[in-house]
Amino acid sequence: MFAVTSKKHKTESNASKKLAVSKYLNAEFLAWEARLGERQTLTGWAKHLGIEQAVLNKYVRGVRLPTGENVNRLAEKFSPNVLSIYLVDAEGYVYQAELGAREGQLDLVELGAGEKTKGWAAYSIPEGAVPAYVVFRPNVFAGVALRALVP
Repeated sequence: MFAVTSKKHKTESNASKKLAVSKYLNAEFLAWEARLGERQTLTGWAKHLGIEQAVLNKYVRGVRLPTGENVNRLAEKFSPNVLSIYLVDAEGYVYQAELGAREGQLDLVELGAGEKTKGWAAYSIPEGAVPAYVVFRPNVFAGVALRALVP
């Protein structure tokens, strides 16, 4: 049996992946900046990540998806945090957690194997939207996600 995918569907799928990576990287940049306590440049972040600035710029703008060794570099740098938890409503709309939206929020910490953290993730959703489930994507570049129904 063969799965048939139209070129249009593939293009839309790649576009949505590029947008997701772009949003994730922009949020991670802001979190990195917050941890350092002062404004940073994309050039400085590229050095921190070990990726060419021009290439990182394409990822951040949603022009290109990370490939090859850059996927590994990014996966090594990003630890799971509150930005890794998305809320999905009953209509399929996805919401990213808001940093600093409530007390007791999950910390932006790097966790090692077997370590734990506890805290809240807060979301702003439109009035009338019904939360359906949360998705925990420990690493946007690994392609693995865990899904849990919202009680």
